[in-house]
Amino acid sequence: MATLPLIDLTGLRDPSPAAAEHAAAKVDAVLRGFGAFLAIGHGIPSRIPDAGFEQARLLFGLPASTRAALRAERGGRGLHTTTDDEGTVDRFVLGPDLPSAHALVAAGTPGYGPNRWPPLHGFRDAMTAWQRALVDVCELLYAAVATAHGQAPDHLVARHRCPLVQLCLDHRSGHAAGHQHRWTAPIGGFELAMVGRPATSVVRSRDGVVLQSPVEPASVLVTAGALLEELTGGRYRAPQHRWELGDAGTVIMTLRHDLDHDAPLDCLRDRSGAEPGEPGEVGPGPTVSAFLARTASPDTLAS
Repeated sequence: MATLPLIDLTGLRDPSPAAAEHAAAKVDAVLRGFGAFLAIGHGIPSRIPDAGFEQARLLFGLPASTRAALRAERGGRGLHTTTDDEGTVDRFVLGPDLPSAHALVAAGTPGYGPNRWPPLHGFRDAMTAWQRALVDVCELLYAAVATAHGQAPDHLVARHRCPLVQLCLDHRSGHAAGHQHRWTAPIGGFELAMVGRPATSVVRSRDGVVLQSPVEPASVLVTAGALLEELTGGRYRAPQHRWELGDAGTVIMTLRHDLDHDAPLDCLRDRSGAEPGEPGEVGPGPTVSAFLARTASPDTLAS
């Protein structure tokens, strides 16, 4: 069976515009063909995910009474637990720690809010550092997408004033070794994933091509979501994905990164800096918020 492409992201940081454009073209080609790839050269020091996975293991090892206090409301930050015939899935959701008075939080915008921090020394620092490192990778990827679409590298990054960012930690217990997860289809922009122990990623493209690849803890699985497909006018096609775990106790980290809720869906096709009445001006139109509202069910954020 074919495996996912492996892309070295080092070139995206090259100060030479020609080198950066060449690297962006590689990312663009893979996202058009498969919608996913394995990334190396992402620039995340190993100590950051190492500390993150260690804290995650401590989190899921907390007594039931302590974990109950971390339980999230439907679709919110904190601990979500689901049980089926095969076992139990614990998902801990966090993101940028916004105060209750923040406009997006006060408006009840899904995915935004204060975090629920467990009573673990070092947990908050480890997760904050991990989230920041992964967001840096996402911004690098958004710059590559903008470059491939003939825009300035910061064209999409400029729409990151307060994007939806969610870091999810998944832990499965009671599942037999070799358990296969159900197929999922990311709905947001970019989705990045890392594993605490070696696992297998299976991606199914829109054309029905299935790619199966071993994923090591040092690599990052990059997947395009439905929002990115919409932003690129269908140039990228979001695939389906599932995990196959050799060890049922493996922790999976997934970071979802969108653009600002008020960013226009056609922002890749506008002309930055156009004056009113000039060619390239974009009037009011559908936004990221409207797209996500009609794409996601109320509990998608924690499903």
